[in-house]
Amino acid sequence: MGACFLVDADLKGWLEGKLLTSYESEREGVEADVALSRPEKKTTGSYYTGTAVARFLASWAIRGATDRVLEPSFGAGVFLQAAEERLHELGGAGTIVGVDVDTDAWQLASRSFSRVKLINEDFFMVSPASLGAFDAVIGNPPFIRHHYFNGETRSRALRQVSDLGVRIPALASAWAPFIVMAASHLTRGGRLAMVAPLELTYANYARPVVGFLARSFSAITCLTFEEPLFPQLNESTVLLLCDGFGGSSRSVEIRRLSSTKALDNTVSSPGHRVNVDDWVDGSFRARLVDVGSECAELYTTLLSRPEVISLGRFFVITIGYVTGDNYFFHLTEQDAVRKEVPFTDLTLAVRRSSDLLRAGLSLVPEDALTLRMNGSHWLFNPADGLASGSAIHVHDGEKSGVMSRFKCRSRSPWYRVPGVRVPDMLMSVFSSGGPRLVENRAGVVAANSVLTLSDRPGSRIDHEVLAASSLTSLAQLGAEVEGHVLGGGALKFEPFEAKRWALPSECVLSRDELKQIDVALRAGRLVEARDLADQYVLVRVLGLGVGELNALRLGLGKLRALRKHRRTNRAGTGDPQGET
Repeated sequence: MGACFLVDADLKGWLEGKLLTSYESEREGVEADVALSRPEKKTTGSYYTGTAVARFLASWAIRGATDRVLEPSFGAGVFLQAAEERLHELGGAGTIVGVDVDTDAWQLASRSFSRVKLINEDFFMVSPASLGAFDAVIGNPPFIRHHYFNGETRSRALRQVSDLGVRIPALASAWAPFIVMAASHLTRGGRLAMVAPLELTYANYARPVVGFLARSFSAITCLTFEEPLFPQLNESTVLLLCDGFGGSSRSVEIRRLSSTKALDNTVSSPGHRVNVDDWVDGSFRARLVDVGSECAELYTTLLSRPEVISLGRFFVITIGYVTGDNYFFHLTEQDAVRKEVPFTDLTLAVRRSSDLLRAGLSLVPEDALTLRMNGSHWLFNPADGLASGSAIHVHDGEKSGVMSRFKCRSRSPWYRVPGVRVPDMLMSVFSSGGPRLVENRAGVVAANSVLTLSDRPGSRIDHEVLAASSLTSLAQLGAEVEGHVLGGGALKFEPFEAKRWALPSECVLSRDELKQIDVALRAGRLVEARDLADQYVLVRVLGLGVGELNALRLGLGKLRALRKHRRTNRAGTGDPQGET
């Protein structure tokens, strides 16, 4: 969405239909809401681009005085403004066309951009033939998650990109087909310069997009940033620069910048070339670019060792259950007693990643007792035949509209939660340190903020040893590489990323060694627990030397420091979990 981060004065002028021609007094990171609430932003994908970024993309993409420029989702008009400035700078009067589905945005822009052709229509409804070809396409696609990007709009978008030979999964977010369609409006030799989510570098559904770009452009550059481009958005972003439409590329260049202030030095900044085939087949790991060649080579070599095996070999990995209304379905022990809900209709649950911090290598019955006494950890999930207390609770839920919630109304009966299972191991989804992998000796179930790991048939892995192995510097570095970073700096794991997480698995630890690690964890001595795991697993089993161990730790420290830098530079963001 080509809307923008504006200073207060600029926003006032914009709302009065008198958009200022100068953005010199910009204040990075201030969001111009333009009357959009946070839920509305999620639905429309309306997150606004800073003027420094818009100017950079316009200057890079617009190279001739007579260039034809397309902004396919102009929002508050920051890219239209940047395009006008760039064409004026080149001494010409090229053509600018802007498209946006939002009628309010179109009306506001109509009062401010008299020389821009503005189209109030869904971009996916606009055919390339109706607009003609463009020399440059610039902008910020809508960041609409697949939950909101649905119905006929999604079907039409996926059909259109399929006609271009690009098969994007139905669960893709809107930006993926949007970028493909934006490129289809280019003339031969044209340029595409857009903001894109960091998902471009790791999501499975982004691979067909990268493959299309490689088949369509002679040069592709991806700019990543240590400081988030959208400080208020829990979404990390990159800048995508594609040159020479009609050509093809065998590699993508990734350049790492500190912040938007370094955009002027982009040409001179060192880049890292990634083979397109590695990107498309999923073997490319974007965060390895940041650890340095020595650590990256060591890590890649260790992955080939037979003792280092991915979690997906041992476990079926899924997210935990989804209730549809956590307030109704999770009760405290006191609530259950007061409402006379029998405990036969309740199941003790781990509700969030931070609950795993209560455990050592295993979540044991004593840890389960702590969960029982602290917070709403009883999941209401009755079997057939409601007891009187449960029937009253269900009736209360119907009166308060719980049964009409999206997840609830799509199941029968509405009050029975699917996907409730007792897994063999539990893994944190979010962390500000590294993920925790914990044996489930307490027999609890888990909500969808925790990943559940169930043994594959024939698997004979020692869960407690695997939990200890997950603490090693090698495993934690692997977690940083396989997981993805949210805008606030938290590390997040999807099931497919957890399946790829490789850690030393073929090793034997004594009961005494496991107890030492467990005691250190429970006492909060996390560095000690890691050092013990490194000594028993990496040094003794894998035979790593001091230099190799230090290289892994340096790489791990660098990746965590980069995430911490994001966290401290994002206003209003709290840590979802303590350091591990």
